Amino acid sequence: FFGQLWNWIDGAIILTWLISVASGSFPVDPTLLRVARLARLLRLLKVLHTFRSLDALYIITTALRGNFSILAWACVLFFIVQMALALLVTNVLTNSYLADESVALTDRQAVYVYFGTFTRSIYSMFEITLANWPPVSRLLAENVSEWFMLFGVLHKLAIGFAVVSVVNGVFMQETFSVASSDDRVMIQKRNRLLQTHKKKMKRFFNLADKSKNGSIDMEEFKKMTEHKEVSAWLASMELDVSDPKKLFNLIDSVKRDGTVSLEELIYGVGRLKGPARSLDVACLMEEVKDLKTLLLGQGVCLSSKDDQEESVQMSFPPVKEELGPGDTLWG
Repeated sequence: FFGQLWNWIDGAIILTWLISVASGSFPVDPTLLRVARLARLLRLLKVLHTFRSLDALYIITTALRGNFSILAWACVLFFIVQMALALLVTNVLTNSYLADESVALTDRQAVYVYFGTFTRSIYSMFEITLANWPPVSRLLAENVSEWFMLFGVLHKLAIGFAVVSVVNGVFMQETFSVASSDDRVMIQKRNRLLQTHKKKMKRFFNLADKSKNGSIDMEEFKKMTEHKEVSAWLASMELDVSDPKKLFNLIDSVKRDGTVSLEELIYGVGRLKGPARSLDVACLMEEVKDLKTLLLGQGVCLSSKDDQEESVQMSFPPVKEELGPGDTLWG
C-alpha cells in the first residue's frame, strides 16, 4: 500500500481535509487537491497502444512529450524578444505620449490600456504576435504616430510570421522524428503495412485462381500479369513483372511444386518487391563464401584471372614450336 505514489496523494488529500475541518481554515483548498487526482487519468496512456483506433491519440501524446524541451526553449525565446520590445515601446510612449498634457485624456487612456505598464505592454506584444494584431497597431498609428504602422507591419513579418513559422517547422520536424523513432509507433506502422499487403495479395490471389483449387499455377499467373492494369498495379508495389515466368519461379522458391498458395504469394511478393536490401546482399555474400569453401574442400583450385590465362598458355604452347620447317596445319 505505502509503495504506491497515488496512495500517498490520496492520503495527503484526506489529511488536508481533516485539518481544514478541525481548524476551520487551511492555506490550500482541499478541492484543488482533489482536482489533482484527475492526473491519474494519465495512466490510461499506457494502454492506448493496445487499441488500434487510438493510434493517432497515442502518436499525439508521444509527440507532445518529445516536444516538451522545444516548447520550453520557444517560450523562453518569445518571452525575451517580447520583453525587450515591450520595454522599448513602454519607455517611448511613457516619455513622449502618456505624459503629454496636450493630448486628449481619452486618447491617452486608450493607449494606456494596451501599453500603460510593463505587464500590459508585454501582453499586447504577445497579442500582436499571436492574435489579432491590426487593432493594437491601428490604435498606435491613429493616436500616437503613423510610424507605428511600419513598426506593426515589420513586427508581424519578422516575429509573427518568420519566427513563428520557424518554430512551427521545428515542432513538425521533431514530431515526425519522434513518431518515426518510437518503438510502439514503428511496430504499429509495420503491422498496418503487413495487413495492407495481405489484403492486396488476397485480392490478387482470388482473381488469379480461376480453377478455385486454392493455388495458382504458371498459366494463371501469366494470364493475370498480361493485363495492363494488373501489371501497373504490381509495378506500383515495386515488383518487376517484365518476366512473369522468372517471377513465378522466385515466388515458388520454397516448395517448387509448380503452384503457389496464398501464404507463398504473400511471403514471396513481400520478399521480392522493392530494391535489394542490405540483408539480401549479406546473405548472398555468405552463400558465395560457403560455396567457395565447399569447392576448395573438393580440391577445386580457384585462382585469379591472370593465373588462369597463364595456365592456359602453358597447356597450349605456341604452334610454331611443334611444327617442322616445311609442315603446315593442313598436312
